[in-house]
Amino acid sequence: MAGIWIKNANVNGGNAIYVNGSFTYASKSMAKIEPVIAKTAADGKPDIDEASLGGIENPTITLTGVFDTNNYDSNDMSPVYIIQLWRERTADTYLMITVGESDYSMPDYNGTQPTDWSNAIKVVLTGFEFSGDQTSVKSHLIRYRLTFRITK
Repeated sequence: MAGIWIKNANVNGGNAIYVNGSFTYASKSMAKIEPVIAKTAADGKPDIDEASLGGIENPTITLTGVFDTNNYDSNDMSPVYIIQLWRERTADTYLMITVGESDYSMPDYNGTQPTDWSNAIKVVLTGFEFSGDQTSVKSHLIRYRLTFRITK
């Protein structure tokens, strides 16, 4: 079944938590990307040979979702689970993200696609936020964003 699931042994009794939302998977270079000047050409302009790329940061996965206080399952992501994940962020936390009808699995740090919880993406929660609006007809919806860093 396609979806986003989070698992931490100390949260929700160790059961997987379902994220009703979307994800962003990103990384960037740790080094400044600046041209390396090889020499000055005959026309007086610098001859740019290459760029210094350096290393890369561990990828981040940002999950955004909605918790419906009027209609939820005990395994749905909620503000309670968000706070528990934050408090237990030093414990092993794992993500499984599958998309499409074929349940294509998003890869871990090494590019390996997880097939079950034994080789799921290991992450650490680095930040979170949740918000709601008491004045709207949708006041029963709580929006959240969780940011994880993939670990090796």
